[in-house]
Amino acid sequence: MVTRIAQLVARTVKRVLAKERQKLKSDADYVRGLRQKWEPEDDARLKQISHGGIDSGPK
Repeated sequence: MVTRIAQLVARTVKRVLAKERQKLKSDADYVRGLRQKWEPEDDARLKQISHGGIDSGPK
């Protein structure tokens, strides 16, 4: 009985994880598309903020 429950839980978790991975892939593809449209200045500013921390953000 416990084994069957464990197998059911494992299958459910695998299904949920597969759906979440698909959503993450979709989101990553969307962001990748946006980044390709960025101007070089936008990309440079984002990198500066990412590497410099909160103090580097907009004033």
